[in-house]
Order: sequence, then structure tokens, then C-alpha cells
Amino acid sequence: MTVKLSETQFPMAEKKSIEEVYDSAHKFIDLWEIEISEITGKGRNKHLYFK
Repeated sequence: MTVKLSETQFPMAEKKSIEEVYDSAHKFIDLWEIEISEITGKGRNKHLYFK
């Protein structure tokens, strides 16, 4: 997954060089996946967004 993320952010980088960076620095890299279950907020200025 880290290589796919890097490919989207740095399309000019080669896959081999990306893997070499992660292999040498994997101890220092954390990758988290967050699943959003609910979003709340105030309904100010609804008339601007909903008609």
C-alpha cells in the first residue's frame, strides 16, 4: 500500500527507488488507514448549499 500511495503522490519516481526508500526507512514510517463512520457539524447558511 505504501508504494501505491507514493506512486500517486510522486508519479515521476520509479517503483524500484520507492521500494528502496521504504526498505531502508521502514522502522520510521507508520501508515494508518482511518475509516470515517460519522461526520457532524452545524447547519449554518444551509440556504447556500441546499435549495
